[in-house]
Amino acid sequence: MRKVRVEDYLIAIDQLCDEATSTLAKSGQIAKSLGIANGTVSSTLLKLAADGLIVHQPYDGVKLTDQGRVRFHKVARRLRIIELLLDGLLKWDTESIVDEARRIEVAASDRLIDGMDAYLGFPAIDRFGQPIPQSGK
Repeated sequence: MRKVRVEDYLIAIDQLCDEATSTLAKSGQIAKSLGIANGTVSSTLLKLAADGLIVHQPYDGVKLTDQGRVRFHKVARRLRIIELLLDGLLKWDTESIVDEARRIEVAASDRLIDGMDAYLGFPAIDRFGQPIPQSGK
């Protein structure tokens, strides 16, 4: 089982929240999304709130702060670029591509990600139609 990182929480929270309807991500939903225990999620959410990455509304849920959104955008950009490159080169199934991208993203330098982005022609969207945040955003 892979280690769950802060960035994994930010991705899960972003996926579960709906900005248009002010939906908050519940800790049980986050636990299910990440495949970890509710207690682990609860303690980690308190830390993320203390670090200023999320707003925690007890009994209602959490959402990303501006600082959390900046960090989410950085990791989302990195993952989406890596996934696009792997998909184009290897034509693997989606689950394999996502798993490998998460492994690579941890070790890849910003220079490598920027080089991949340039090689791909600075794509604006990923293979699922999701926007790829631009560098520095």
